[in-house]
Amino acid sequence: MCSVILLTLTFFLFFQNFFNESGYWYDEWCTLLTSDPNSSLDIIYERHKGNSDKPLENVPILYYLILRFFFEVFGFTSQNGRIFSSIFYVVSSISIYFLTKKNLNSSQSLFVASAFLSTPLILWMANETRVDMFLIFFSMLNLLIFFSIIKEFNLRNTFFLLTSNIITLSIYPLTISLIASQIL
Repeated sequence: MCSVILLTLTFFLFFQNFFNESGYWYDEWCTLLTSDPNSSLDIIYERHKGNSDKPLENVPILYYLILRFFFEVFGFTSQNGRIFSSIFYVVSSISIYFLTKKNLNSSQSLFVASAFLSTPLILWMANETRVDMFLIFFSMLNLLIFFSIIKEFNLRNTFFLLTSNIITLSIYPLTISLIASQIL
């Protein structure tokens, strides 16, 4: 029951924040500019590198190219950029549910996923066109694969973990700490 109330409140706050006309932050405009599907790939790479008009992006280009593809399919609008983050907000919470279900029962896992969903910082990041929710999802997926390899060490799980580590590092290099933790 507590999870249902928490989820209801979370979705209310999420949608209230989503439809708030507070506008885009400067870094979101930079993300939008860097992933513009109407620009050539050469221009996208140039924008990613930064220049006197726009600072260098700290995020590797993989995120921008995937976001660019999303814009090509669904339309190049600021709201679609936020929808992209919102999709990863939802699938991240599903990943957290399955990650915690390995050690907790279903109702406890639902509560943890609900708590994740309702965290103010997570709610805020879910409504921004930035790499945050995309990175959280792939980090959670990486952890799920890591715990699968601990449970059952085989070639298939090892391949998935290696692939996941490469993808996660390609999204944001500071995830090296996640990989270092796995090695330890």
